[in-house]
Amino acid sequence: MRTILTILLFTFFQITNLWSQNLYLTASTGYNLSFGKSNFENYTYNKLVGAFYTQNKNLFEYSLGKGMNFNIGVGYTTKRHIGFELEGSYLLGMKTVGISQIYDEYDIFQKEIWGRFYRISPSVHLICPLKELSIKMSVGGLIGFGKMYFNQQTPSFRYDNEFSGGYCLGFKAGIGISYQVIGNLNLFADITLTNAYFSPTNGRVTKFVSGGHDYTDILDTWDREVVYYNSVDEQFSTPDEPAHMLRENFAASSIGLQVGIQWSLWRKKEKEEKTD
Repeated sequence: MRTILTILLFTFFQITNLWSQNLYLTASTGYNLSFGKSNFENYTYNKLVGAFYTQNKNLFEYSLGKGMNFNIGVGYTTKRHIGFELEGSYLLGMKTVGISQIYDEYDIFQKEIWGRFYRISPSVHLICPLKELSIKMSVGGLIGFGKMYFNQQTPSFRYDNEFSGGYCLGFKAGIGISYQVIGNLNLFADITLTNAYFSPTNGRVTKFVSGGHDYTDILDTWDREVVYYNSVDEQFSTPDEPAHMLRENFAASSIGLQVGIQWSLWRKKEKEEKTD
């Protein structure tokens, strides 16, 4: 077994000796599907509703990672095709729609949840060139910021929320292929797997409608705003201050397909290095 592994590694590095160093830019777009979904549990208080209630979390699964990706990046591949890349992306989240039942069959809420995030992903990659094609495997971290939107409604009731602050944190892995079109221009396609969560620090009600009347502007501050903490002594102090609640992590994992272009700013062949 050790001999076979040695032969495979030797063969790999002989193949990857065709191209050496490479400095490049990338631009890509793609779509992510929800992965590693979580059940949604939300605690809401409002004097117009009258009490705390816990919505049935078994009927609504979501992930904020679902949606369109727009990416730009810069990377550098070393002599032995072990490289580094820094990618910035914007996630235009798509809505996940579901239902939740609270007390009985008449308390059915339709829910919508989605996010909008700016993210940075540093990664390490390994490239294996095969003539015009190259295979790339990568793994790295992910950090970002943005907003989450959560709406719920019945025929006579609507409650819209926005969550912000905090951070989006996780890791990202991918595998893809690249094809050299002409000169320094390559086309590529990557399958990416992201495992991440969003942990906001603030929440607020953007719309509260009940019985056809909009009560948003007359809500007290503690009915309209929430501040999340790692520990909470009391949830409410005065009506003029935001409610205090324990910080929550919201799922933001995904699996997606990204397609784009890579433009080499500079690269150097192995043959050129040996003649210097």
